[in-house]
Amino acid sequence: TTLASVDLRLPEFSASLVQGHVISFDRLKSIYERISALPLLERRRLPGMDPNRADTLPCGCLILLEIMACCRSRNMYASHVDLMYGYALSRAMDKSPGSR
Repeated sequence: TTLASVDLRLPEFSASLVQGHVISFDRLKSIYERISALPLLERRRLPGMDPNRADTLPCGCLILLEIMACCRSRNMYASHVDLMYGYALSRAMDKSPGSR
């Protein structure tokens, strides 16, 4: 959610704007390069940045980029709800529940 907030340059968190926000791999890489180059104090002041996450966000962004590269994913979809919501949604959308 913080990456989506930074991408959107939100002055304050908005669940409705963050939910479903799509960030491409290339855009995410650009965000990573920008935030990792900034000193911590400047990073904390970025629009959309949660000051409590400013120290760890570059590492988290890099991990996400690596996962996306391994999975050959071109986009990241932001969600402010938890993993169980995503799991339930994917199961609800599955045309043949219980099959794999």
